[in-house]
Amino acid sequence: MVLVKLDWDSSNWETLPKRISKKESPDVRTCYIHFLLSFLMEPNQVTLKEYFERRTRLSSIFPGLLQDPPETVHLVLQTFRSKILENPAVSKTHKMKLFGSHNLKPILGLFNWTGPKKSKQNKEEEDDEDNEEHLEELEEIKSSLMDFLNVLLTSHKFGVVFQDAEYGCEKRANNLISEVLSQLNKPWESEDLASLTSVILAHSPAEINHFLDALRSEWKPRASRLWLKLVHMLFAVFSNLNVKHIVDSYKKTNKVGLHVLKTIMMPPALLEEVLVPGLSMQSEDPGLAKEDETVSRNSLELLSVLVRNTEEFIKGTNKPVLEKELRFQLKDRFPTAQTLMSIWKQELSSHTRIYIPHILSVITFYTRYIDRAAVDIVQVLRDLESLQFTAASGQSLEHESTNQQSQEKRLDPRIQTLQIITNILGAESQHGNFLKRFLTEETICLLLNCLRSETREEQEEAKTILDTIGAQTKICLSDSTDLNLLLALKPKKEIVPELGRVLMRSVNNLEELEEEILGFDSCNISQEETEEILDALMDNQLDKKTKWPTKTDEVALSPLMMSLLEADLDTDFTDFLHTYLECLVLVLPNPTALLAAVNNKCHIFSPTFIRQLEALANPPTASQKSAKIQLLDDAEAAAAAAPVLRAVHCAQLVRQCCTDSAAAMIATLKNFLEMLPDDQCADLVRQMRLEEPFKKFDPYQVDDDSEQLHILILSYTKKFDINVDFVGDRIVELTRQCLKRDKEEKCDKSKIRETFRNLQMPASKLLQLLDSCLELGVTRFVESGKLTRSGHILTAILNSLGADSAVIQDLSSCLLQRLSCHVEYILQQSAEEEDDLGQAFAAFLSRHPSTVVDQLATNLFYVCVARLEQEVNRSIASQMVLQSAKMFHAFGEWMVKSKSKLEAKAVLCLVQTLLEKGSSKSISGDKKLLKVIVKQVLASASECLQNLHDADVVGNAFRTAVFIIDTLKADITSSKTLTLVDTFYSENKSALKNLRSDAGLSCLAKKLLVQFNYALHTILQSSGSFSKKELLNHVLVPTIELIVEVLKPGGSLEYGLIKELCDVGHKTLELQTSSAVKNYLKKNKTEWSAFIKGVLKHGLRGEDVGEPALLFLSSLCSSRYSGTGEEEENQDFEDEEEMKLVVEMITSHSSYLPLVMGGHSVLKTRVLDLLSTLAPASCRQEQIKPLLSGYGATLLSSDRATLRLLSVMERHGVNIAMQRPMVFGKLAVKQFANQAAKANKVSDCLASLNPDLVQRTINNFPVSLNLDPVEEVNILAEEEESVYDPRFLLPYLSTLTSGEIYIDRHMKLVECGAISFALVSLSSQDSEIRGMGYHILHRFYLRMSEAKMLSEKQIWIHIISLVKHGLAAATESKTCVKLPSVTTLFLARSLFILCNPSHLMYNSISTFLLAKPTMNLFTVPEFLRLFHSKDVNAATQRSWILSVLRDGLRDRLDHQMFVQQYVYKLIFSNFSSCLADRNSQLIILEILERSSRISAAAFDLVANQGVAQWLALISSTLTDKKLAVLVVSAFSNMFAAIRSADNSAAKKIAEEQELQDRPKKTTLRDILRANFDIVSRHFAKFPDTDLQDMLQQTQTAVIVD
Repeated sequence: MVLVKLDWDSSNWETLPKRISKKESPDVRTCYIHFLLSFLMEPNQVTLKEYFERRTRLSSIFPGLLQDPPETVHLVLQTFRSKILENPAVSKTHKMKLFGSHNLKPILGLFNWTGPKKSKQNKEEEDDEDNEEHLEELEEIKSSLMDFLNVLLTSHKFGVVFQDAEYGCEKRANNLISEVLSQLNKPWESEDLASLTSVILAHSPAEINHFLDALRSEWKPRASRLWLKLVHMLFAVFSNLNVKHIVDSYKKTNKVGLHVLKTIMMPPALLEEVLVPGLSMQSEDPGLAKEDETVSRNSLELLSVLVRNTEEFIKGTNKPVLEKELRFQLKDRFPTAQTLMSIWKQELSSHTRIYIPHILSVITFYTRYIDRAAVDIVQVLRDLESLQFTAASGQSLEHESTNQQSQEKRLDPRIQTLQIITNILGAESQHGNFLKRFLTEETICLLLNCLRSETREEQEEAKTILDTIGAQTKICLSDSTDLNLLLALKPKKEIVPELGRVLMRSVNNLEELEEEILGFDSCNISQEETEEILDALMDNQLDKKTKWPTKTDEVALSPLMMSLLEADLDTDFTDFLHTYLECLVLVLPNPTALLAAVNNKCHIFSPTFIRQLEALANPPTASQKSAKIQLLDDAEAAAAAAPVLRAVHCAQLVRQCCTDSAAAMIATLKNFLEMLPDDQCADLVRQMRLEEPFKKFDPYQVDDDSEQLHILILSYTKKFDINVDFVGDRIVELTRQCLKRDKEEKCDKSKIRETFRNLQMPASKLLQLLDSCLELGVTRFVESGKLTRSGHILTAILNSLGADSAVIQDLSSCLLQRLSCHVEYILQQSAEEEDDLGQAFAAFLSRHPSTVVDQLATNLFYVCVARLEQEVNRSIASQMVLQSAKMFHAFGEWMVKSKSKLEAKAVLCLVQTLLEKGSSKSISGDKKLLKVIVKQVLASASECLQNLHDADVVGNAFRTAVFIIDTLKADITSSKTLTLVDTFYSENKSALKNLRSDAGLSCLAKKLLVQFNYALHTILQSSGSFSKKELLNHVLVPTIELIVEVLKPGGSLEYGLIKELCDVGHKTLELQTSSAVKNYLKKNKTEWSAFIKGVLKHGLRGEDVGEPALLFLSSLCSSRYSGTGEEEENQDFEDEEEMKLVVEMITSHSSYLPLVMGGHSVLKTRVLDLLSTLAPASCRQEQIKPLLSGYGATLLSSDRATLRLLSVMERHGVNIAMQRPMVFGKLAVKQFANQAAKANKVSDCLASLNPDLVQRTINNFPVSLNLDPVEEVNILAEEEESVYDPRFLLPYLSTLTSGEIYIDRHMKLVECGAISFALVSLSSQDSEIRGMGYHILHRFYLRMSEAKMLSEKQIWIHIISLVKHGLAAATESKTCVKLPSVTTLFLARSLFILCNPSHLMYNSISTFLLAKPTMNLFTVPEFLRLFHSKDVNAATQRSWILSVLRDGLRDRLDHQMFVQQYVYKLIFSNFSSCLADRNSQLIILEILERSSRISAAAFDLVANQGVAQWLALISSTLTDKKLAVLVVSAFSNMFAAIRSADNSAAKKIAEEQELQDRPKKTTLRDILRANFDIVSRHFAKFPDTDLQDMLQQTQTAVIVD
């Protein structure tokens, strides 16, 4: 109550925080602070919201904190932290408002807190004890302040820091952080501010780049105490970066990755201006003073941190493009090899060696990413070998940072040495022998012990070193499986010494162990293979088909494994070795050699253990008891374990599935695999030894549960596209054997179908099996109404042929005819519930419609329609009718002949299916068939009207009848059919009227009645039988009443029902006059008011209701208030008040402001359209700010609606531009949020434009758009979100360039793309838009002439003069001349290039544009010179000009210019030449495809340019799918253009050519057909299903005309 009752706006509050008194305790300020904080002591959400939304003046206490007592400062800071920041009930918006940059300034001043002012006398009496007390209090305040600021400025959860996945790539996400950093003046001079700055930047890395830019005037290397402090601060910043978090959280695009690399990981300016010069201060002169040595070493430390962060980022992202960019970026910026080697030599001779790790890490980075050959790695390794590192001397290669940052746990110096060497050898693998010199048994033991370290970093480091040791010394297998397993088992401390001896023996005795391994290389021949070969030799049956064992690439034995087998065994080590060998046998692809080696050590291993190993190596059987290796507790632990242990766990589960309870273990295996990410799961499936288990796989066995394991594995091989052709070959053989058997045995149909579904066999094999099936008699497939095993096999084959991946090139008519006979018999004999084969056949037809249906017998259709009550038969029949004219004719004959015998329900379901799939045109073309269908519909509807209270009738029969009559209503025109409808309506008129008012009917039934009435009235109205008034009374009025009933409180709110009702109402409204609707709504104010309330209440909450309901409401309002407020004599004050009330209801809705100020949505579009309809009542000044704040200036429908509303408001006298220059979007939000903010500069307004969006708008300018924003236009979906709206942006740019507005940066107009935007507008088809573009260029010319840039402005004035003189040369009479899009795009892109002298095209473009006083605007600029360039960058120049041609080809004018300049002929002839790379070919075909979209151009390409023949010619050489898609798309576009060409187009061609030379349309179609047939044959080689579907669709369009 206190909070609400107080007058917070009173001026009396302003003096309270300033009233400080030493006489009163507590004084007024202290009491005031306590009072304001008291509302936060026991906060609840309602109180907090009210508190922060009122003007409580909490920020007024900040300025005086510097001189407040320490207890008051602590109270304020702790309250702010605990009650505001860490309180989830306080929104981040309120936190940002309270702790804005203007309020944080006095808070940051608390680092220099002074305390209460003291009198002169007290100052004189102050002693040292008081000083110490003050310093203690200051330290406590600093500590409390740091706690507060850490939460405020670094916490994403509680503070004001926003997560930024783009890390400042597009825009700053944390403007408050940047403002705070800008307020910190030289923070490195204060320890506290330096610490704060480093923490802030570590949590907001996107600000690092801007922060470094501010330091450039201070960071020049020098021997200075302040410079060292600055470097120490930077060291802290980059040391505290959480690179792993950045890798995980950044937006996974190349653009953002490159931005992070350049601005956060390795800033080029820092490298070039600080680190390289700093390092050179030591390398240039060995006798430098100690100060210069300090500068050099600090630079080295900072560089080593940058190197570490960069390498971690590159490895974490694992993107080659980032590594490539890094190499390019560092090529000329990184310190040279000579500099690094000089520093290396000097540090070797230094008395301290703590900087050796830094220089080694930099050298390693250099060899890995810049130039391996430039560094003498051999010499570096020898220098390392000569060093004597001992722990006692303290001269280890240890990181002892002079910056005294967080001290990490120190590694043993020997491990550090190995770490450095392995890092070097990781980049240079030719000198692995050096590693052996540093290896000792003790060092390896230390590394093995580190595997069990408490810190994960130490574990990973030790594993990395051991992995490198194994790879460099070649003691393990090539894939390191044996070593990885050894490390993953993490040996206990007791056996580490023995393992150390084993590893050292592997290294030292490498050659001996390799010779011993050769003795076990017996080609890995198994016992079974040996016996088979011996039997064949004895029986003299060897032939060419005999499978001889071949030598494997690598024996599955390694020196490490051999050394382990020779180890000294005690109890602990024996247990470890047994576990290791058991796991190894499970994961090795071929453990034969390992088993031989173990057998050779039979004196060491027990026979029981050897037999156990052999059992693990062989496929399991159901009689065996599965041996379990207890390594992992459960599946979750296995999923999180090392990859090799996951493989062991998976192998165990697979074995247990074969030997234990199969169903339970298969479920366990499936759950385990589902836990893993896809890449890990795919690796495990690939590692499975699949050949052995699948040797006995037989899906035709009934009682073998282990077959489910094989099916599970097959499902994963399909998912990850793993080749298992050997399984497919086995299944084909087994299937043929089953089909050859005379007796049909029992089978598990699910096993058979799942096997075929997961195998994805080639269509050729499936067709062979299908042929084998069809050789059987039809009686083999079904018995007693049930499918036999052969029937299930046929079903599985058809299912596989109907899969999306199945591509069939050719189907013989004989095969299809036999299939038709078999399916016909099976469908006749099958029971009703046995529809598996029917479903498979339907899928087969759906996948290959045009190939199959025409070859089928008509009798199959009659079999299907005889049993239409089954859904599968309806599906087959509908597909046959849809895909074949022969079948449609049979359908029509059957309907007409059997019209009195048909069951209406089943027939109408079939008709509904046909109409849903687009056959309405065919049905309406057959008048007899249409009449029969209408008669059936009306008969069904008549029965349904008697039973509308039955939900089943409403949901099925009546819904079907309504759908059919509604779909066909426009085609019912014959007198006989109209008579049927008229008779039906006369007989049922009273019933329809009574049912409308029946309260017992459901909303669904009423909705269907409304739709049915609408269809009937539309049919009869077209014949003149009904008036519009009857349509209003019988359709529109019930629609409104029903919507009110649904939306009223307690109504059944069904979104789909409301949408359908609104659609009917909208269609009906279009047929009515505004006066009729207006009169009805005036008479029925209660219903009208209830309708508005219901729509606004529910409509603004979600699109489900809002999208259709608000659209309908807008249409009704347009009719209801038509003419209101336009002229004084037509004014209806009651209507005006009603409109204002509706507007007030909209704008006061709780969802209105978030909706209008939010992003794009259909709902936002509907609300704004409704407000436009309600003008002038909606034209209010206070609505301008939210409208501009939510406006994005794009062509999205919501932005178009906003612009339309703003235009309407302006026409009614509302001032849109309240402040000049006008702002919109996020800049408007910022401007309007701060009432005291000054007007934005022109450069700020231009900077708010999205550069990518401007670039996309320039490339895809909507040339067909006109300037009037009120007129609705059709925008392509791809243009909506990708381009700015020229109808707003052109006038906006005109305003910014007017003489009344001061331009602070003239170049910003060019840099942001504003002038390029004006240039491309000159190619618009609308003269007003072109006029606006010329107007902007004129203003730019005048304003640039006034600019003070004496030399630079001449370039841009010259560019405008080029256009000006080019226009003068081109025409003398026309105004607002339309320029070709190619020309304007060339000029627009050239402006961007001229702004960037480093661009590869800069020299070419600048030479062309600046060398001439004028240019020909109606030719392709510089085409011949750039396309046939002899420059070093010829490929770049060619690609650039081709991209201009592609993106600039927009209309007929561009095409004609291409023809006149022989562009097509030149680029086509270049396509197959040796000069054309893949990128050039792609752009050339994109040019052709884009040209084919223009109707006149497509016609000309076929008729005069020979494009169809050229495409057929090159199609045989294309191997790239993208190129093939473009060719097919061009054919499709060209045929569509020819098909839609009208007589005027043909007449125009006749005028241009001799009559006898004019190509006929039929001739052009024949040309297309013939050439596309060639292309289709050439493209049949592509396995891609999308391309094949595209070919099929185009083939249908080309052939079936």
